[in-house]
Amino acid sequence: MTRPAAGEKNSRAPETSRPQPNSLARIHHERPKKKKLSTLKKRVLKDRAAKWAAFHNHIPIEWTTSDQAAEGGTNFGTNDLVRTVVAIHLVDPDEVHEDDEYDDTLEDVTVQFGKHGKILSLSLDRSTGSISIEYEDAKGANAAVAAMNNVTFGGQHVSCLLVDVHDQVKCKLQRQVVVDGFCDVAELEDPDEFDEVQSEVQSTFGTTPHTPEHVEMDRTTGSIRLLYASPKQAKERVDVGGEVEGLVVAFLGRLMSLQERARLTNPLKAKKTRRLVFGLREVKRGVKNGKVVCLLVAYNIDECAAEGGLDDKVMELIDLARLHNTPVIFSLRKLGKALLKTIRVSCVGVYNVDGANELWADLKKKVAALQANPPPQPDCSEKALGMGVHTLRVGDQHVDCPPRSFCASHYVNLAAMYEEAGVEIVPYPGDMSFSDFGEAAFYCHAMGWCIGGLRLPSPWHVAAMLRKFSFRAIYDHVQFFLSPLDDILPTTTLGEYVTTHQFSHEYLYGILLPMMTMILTCSNEACLNYPVGLLKTYLSKSNAVNQVVTKHGSTLAAAQLAKLCKTILVDTKVTGVWQATDDRPARIAYITDGLEHVEEFDHIVVSSQACSALSFLKDADEAMMELLAAVPHETAQVVIHRDPVLMPRDRRDWSFYNFITAKQGQKLKPGIVENMVTLWVAKFHAKESDAESLFQTWNPLVDPREDLVLHRAEFLRPLFTKTSHELVKKIRARQGRGNLWFSSTYCVYAVPLQESGTEAAVEVAAMMGFPVHWPSKENQPVVASSSWTSSSWMIGVPLVLSAAIYVLPRLAINLKTL
Repeated sequence: MTRPAAGEKNSRAPETSRPQPNSLARIHHERPKKKKLSTLKKRVLKDRAAKWAAFHNHIPIEWTTSDQAAEGGTNFGTNDLVRTVVAIHLVDPDEVHEDDEYDDTLEDVTVQFGKHGKILSLSLDRSTGSISIEYEDAKGANAAVAAMNNVTFGGQHVSCLLVDVHDQVKCKLQRQVVVDGFCDVAELEDPDEFDEVQSEVQSTFGTTPHTPEHVEMDRTTGSIRLLYASPKQAKERVDVGGEVEGLVVAFLGRLMSLQERARLTNPLKAKKTRRLVFGLREVKRGVKNGKVVCLLVAYNIDECAAEGGLDDKVMELIDLARLHNTPVIFSLRKLGKALLKTIRVSCVGVYNVDGANELWADLKKKVAALQANPPPQPDCSEKALGMGVHTLRVGDQHVDCPPRSFCASHYVNLAAMYEEAGVEIVPYPGDMSFSDFGEAAFYCHAMGWCIGGLRLPSPWHVAAMLRKFSFRAIYDHVQFFLSPLDDILPTTTLGEYVTTHQFSHEYLYGILLPMMTMILTCSNEACLNYPVGLLKTYLSKSNAVNQVVTKHGSTLAAAQLAKLCKTILVDTKVTGVWQATDDRPARIAYITDGLEHVEEFDHIVVSSQACSALSFLKDADEAMMELLAAVPHETAQVVIHRDPVLMPRDRRDWSFYNFITAKQGQKLKPGIVENMVTLWVAKFHAKESDAESLFQTWNPLVDPREDLVLHRAEFLRPLFTKTSHELVKKIRARQGRGNLWFSSTYCVYAVPLQESGTEAAVEVAAMMGFPVHWPSKENQPVVASSSWTSSSWMIGVPLVLSAAIYVLPRLAINLKTL
């Protein structure tokens, strides 16, 4: 079969019109069917592509065939512009080693390719055998590709491709790998030493997976430049070789030698203190128990035809590791060889890095540098009291990040604690708008129209809602809010609930998930895994009607809450926490002002995130460590800025809370979820002129202009799943062992916001023998009552009223017609 030339849609050139190369037999082949990649391999290739982009700041060249060009898939323009052809594997490099052979081959190639059109230039690369031909027009280039591509000459499979001559310089750049600072400049000054270093470099980089065509060293910087035959080979050299490969080999070798030494010394003790494990079952058990500090995965695992094959099992293991925030590193095609084993090893779980701490630190640093968006590392050190760390000063006011508003009728403990500490609270704006990114709002009650204290949308928003949503979606919304809680189990997730009750896809992704993910500041996937009873309980007690906030900002509120503390240390890193024993009290090791201190205490309360606690707990019992490791987390990004691009398109729709969802097919930034919320600060700080164009956006769908950004922050939030109910019970049962207590949002079975954190502290204080005696809920000052009805009215009633306004006139018209 032959390929049609570009511009010839379904026509086929006559057999006689195609040139027949002299003395060369040609065999036509169908293009082999592309093997379907496994899910694991797709993810690995994606990670490798990210590493390549971070390591080499150039856009990779994409070759294009005539078929691709005809389909409009080329990145180099149309066939009317592309006049250059590259033929690969037509000539064996060994056949052009001598000058006479080179001249004869060049002459034969010129004759063969000259049959398709007038040649302006032709070059033959002796090192690769590749030929570059530039024709006078695109017609000749297309004819050459149609005749010569995907055929076999002399046992060699030939590829003849179109390429834009302007991008050949870029292509050469993509074939290069630069290793900065590989050599000591002092070693390159002496000619003899230079030759020795050059030989060492050749032996180091002249091995698998590919041998470079050319290696050159820079005497002034010590850098090395490797030139490979293709961008693909250079990319594989970056991923497979380099410092990561060397560090992994050294790291595993060190841990394996220490483990073997311990086994020979005391086999029974060595089994209990293993540094690493391999084998899917052992590694999976370790990840589940939170023992694995790092998971190493081989990246050449092929797809298995049967379900539940090796690739599926490794993929399941990777997902489990990421759920437990265990670092995953893709490296080495022969992990067994690095472990000095003759068996094939697909993954390795590292339990303990003692004895290889420096190698582990270097490996983490190197891998993080290769990531396009490195994950944030938990840090227990803050420069101010927690609540005011990210507070921004605007004029005489403080803009809190996050805003820390709350519903007084639901946040009972928080409101009572503020009252006890003398923290003043004031009403907070609660108006909101809903829109798709870059579009006008389809729901907005910023106009101030109310019925019984409930805000209603304007008439044009009524019309917009009814254009966007069907009556089925409106009905589903009301049903979700009014359905009873009695029969819902704590293990039932939101995803299971909406499936069982057959809620429409339109309602789930158009109304429910955008609303819930913005309240929880998490992704759609995390929201679907939340216990539905937890969410419905929260929504039944909290709404946007009676929001309040501290009058003078979180910085002053934090100072008032901490006024009875004897000593306060900020900008201090905790390096170790030990529980109390029979002969020694509990103690903490911390670094402040560059000095490490160790202090003893009667009790220690840990209020950090679970993943942070795992980094400094030294001797907590194994069961508690496993419970902490089982708490999943997700990162939320926040930016304070002055760029209105993250607000609704129509200025009249601007509300205090602006909930904005990604449009269908919109490409999201790495690490950003599908929905964002932008707060218009001017609604609260109206007296400050600088606040008029000041916004605070959670999980921005696009980046604001950098010159308009005032502050960026990231917040690590715990997530709740179907296992969280039992997890909280187990954590509560193990509180106080060794005089060690845990007080954070993951310790209470509630939506992890301010109230659950305060409730956790109240519980711990009571367990320690210091119960609080705050006023009951009935005595709490609230602006308006909160119930299932008022919560559902927040959005449900306006939608129903809008539906009535829309339907009744049309129903009357239909009745008259009948």
